[in-house]
Amino acid sequence: MASDIVGVSGRAMIEALVGGERGGRVLADLVAGAMRKKIAARHDALVGRFDDHHAARNEWLVARPMRLAV
Repeated sequence: MASDIVGVSGRAMIEALVGGERGGRVLADLVAGAMRKKIAARHDALVGRFDDHHAARNEWLVARPMRLAV
């Protein structure tokens, strides 16, 4: 799926998931660069059981790089 979860595409998808987005097509459209080649497969991979509990547990993935950059 994505080898670098804190890269541009990974971060965009995590931020969207934490923000409440659950649509596989919407999430797949967030990928950038070379990852766009297999967007249909990414859509299928992004449909699943990620819910609000998972979002709360992953908020640190969004916040942590921000703290390191300051």
